[in-house]
Amino acid sequence: MDVQSVVEEPKVYLLARCKSTIADQLKYARCQREDIKTMQDTNYQDVKIRDVVRYFTGDNPAQWVESGEQHQGTYGCPTGCGAPRKRFMDLGYCLHLQVKSLEGRRQLITSLPAGARGGSAPFKGLNKDQLIQNLDATGYDFDLECNKPELESQLKQHLAGASHIPALLYDEQQSTLKAINLEQYEVSSFESLHNAKEHIKNLLEELPNHVNQLEVQSTFQGKEVMRGSDFRKLLITVTTHLAANGGDLKVVELPNTLCEVVHICYLGEDERSPRLVLRLANQIYMHSLLVREVIGTQPTSIKPRKLYGQYYHSISTHAPILYRLINLKSVNAKHQEKLFNSLRGILCDTTSRRPGEVLGIGLVRLQAEQQGESDMAKEESQVSALGKSLRSVVPSNNTVIPWRYLSKPGLQLHYQPRRKVT
Repeated sequence: MDVQSVVEEPKVYLLARCKSTIADQLKYARCQREDIKTMQDTNYQDVKIRDVVRYFTGDNPAQWVESGEQHQGTYGCPTGCGAPRKRFMDLGYCLHLQVKSLEGRRQLITSLPAGARGGSAPFKGLNKDQLIQNLDATGYDFDLECNKPELESQLKQHLAGASHIPALLYDEQQSTLKAINLEQYEVSSFESLHNAKEHIKNLLEELPNHVNQLEVQSTFQGKEVMRGSDFRKLLITVTTHLAANGGDLKVVELPNTLCEVVHICYLGEDERSPRLVLRLANQIYMHSLLVREVIGTQPTSIKPRKLYGQYYHSISTHAPILYRLINLKSVNAKHQEKLFNSLRGILCDTTSRRPGEVLGIGLVRLQAEQQGESDMAKEESQVSALGKSLRSVVPSNNTVIPWRYLSKPGLQLHYQPRRKVT
């Protein structure tokens, strides 16, 4: 039995019926905040226990809401590094940036008049006078003698993607994170399920344009939903095919390095070691540069904004740092996704979608359909088989960084210690 999976198995905590808008999702922040406060000091058999809420994990939309990051647009990194989307492919630039903590983002938002008033979109729809007032409050020397679009651009540049208060401080923006037992809380900068799946999907869509006689034929054609494991199996197939047929060494190394990155991301805490931390950093650095070298800055099948988007950025910039702090399997949203999909299927198939039935009958049916250890054993078997397949294609030799990469501006920044600032 995988002890880590048992301990980290998610449970249904809050079932809310609301629209998918940011404003509606933030309505439940007060309930969550009050529950977190009660976790500060608990007792178990006369032993005092202090629970520490450490990481939030989920897909990008959920991370954007939690951290207060703008949805789409010029920016979009939910961890608060402030990199514009058009600079995501610039590894040296992204590695040079410092990540703002959630408390730092709260202070940034509340330091401006519009942000201090609160709301889910405090900086949206400001007139010219209000823009000037907010820019003047920053204390920096901005050009205030310009038109409204230019003023909006300057304000966005100052906020660097921050659009509203972090979710758990909604309607209580003057309170600090320390006051509600969230002093060490942060949004996970990398989530292997979605980041790996989508990056593999983007890469395999573009790769046939750069390899002779390569057709990415999926054995999963006809499936309505392609899971993350399906894309990982497809990556293994492509990597094996390229290695067997030879060709340009750089093209062969491109999916090969990604295979090893994904393999390390799904290893358990018991296998994490300083050697693997360095190995992951090496392979990610190699893979990031190979993508640029093989595909270039102007892909053929997909837009550069998609290939070098949030998924590429999270892997190339944030994954090596996060792996030094925590096992990446612990911030994988796979179990949460599975639980959510099961609950959604139950509610769609067995209820009339009326609030009374959704809340009561839905939860009862979910508990009845959960099979506990049998499902977990089946999942462990699938993960083990996929891990063996990945292990068979990744090289066992040490990482060799070609001389042409040693002069790249991001090399030193990639290996030097970095951490968030408050």
